[in-house]
Amino acid sequence: MKNPTAVILAGMAFMAAIACSGPPGSQTGAPSQTARLIPADAEGILEAVRQSGARVVMVNVWATFCQPCREEFPDMMRLYANYQDQGFRLILVSADFPDQTEQAKAFLRKQGVAFDTYIKEGKDSGFIDGIDERWSGAIPATWIYSADGEPVAFWEGKATYEQFETALLKALQEG
Repeated sequence: MKNPTAVILAGMAFMAAIACSGPPGSQTGAPSQTARLIPADAEGILEAVRQSGARVVMVNVWATFCQPCREEFPDMMRLYANYQDQGFRLILVSADFPDQTEQAKAFLRKQGVAFDTYIKEGKDSGFIDGIDERWSGAIPATWIYSADGEPVAFWEGKATYEQFETALLKALQEG
């Protein structure tokens, strides 16, 4: 692991999962079309970016135990709804633990996600470094990629709709 902060963050994520996730099935909302939650390592995610056929791809790593992740999720879905017809693709990657898969699926249904998404597999350090060496491992984490699969923006932490949209529009204009 290149960044020891990721070890601390993984431990914090585990504690947050215990303290903040709430009991299974505690989320409410009308079910939507069921999307698959596909296990993927870092290379699988980057391959999905390269093969997307989109003008711009946004990758967001999130988890149900992460409050900022849950707070920004509706803004990402709104961005997707507003720009998917303009060549925008959203790739969602759950960093939930394997025993939280059903909770992650329930959250995705509640948010209206009707497209396939991913769940991180493999060791955290390999996933983090494999996605981007600049990434400390903190979530939420978001990348914007150009049509040729090159990263054009990256940030850690919660973003607003306006921040997502500004980065997306800049990438669309440059692409």
